[in-house]
Amino acid sequence: TKFTGKPALAYKKRTGETLFAWQVRPNLPAAAARPRDIVVMVDTSASQAGVALDRARQLLAAVARDAGPDDRLDVWTANIDNKAATRSLTNGFQPAHGDAVRAAAAKLADAEYGSGAVDLKAALANAVGQFEGRAGRQQVLLYL
Repeated sequence: TKFTGKPALAYKKRTGETLFAWQVRPNLPAAAARPRDIVVMVDTSASQAGVALDRARQLLAAVARDAGPDDRLDVWTANIDNKAATRSLTNGFQPAHGDAVRAAAAKLADAEYGSGAVDLKAALANAVGQFEGRAGRQQVLLYL
């Protein structure tokens, strides 16, 4: 903004009152990287059929490929509020570079297709409930 390079500002209002602002930016070291628990929710509703679902599959592959060695993924489908439609394809958090994540990606490509509608509130509640709250781990939910 136009104020970025100005650490202090004074402004006089029409009433004569003077306002003052002081920009404080502590120079803190970057935090150490932490392993992540990533829930990837793939919307499999009818609105996502075709290109959108294909892109979601590509994004899942990229997240898994670029994940750190200690990152874990839990891959979900998001659809109607039914355990057969909104569910974890990895059965909980699994190593990002492991067989369960690869199998979930393959299932998304081979068996899942765009149909139905999403109950987003129920899907998010189910997926967020998977986070274990482990100290020292970042928690990420990615909705595709």
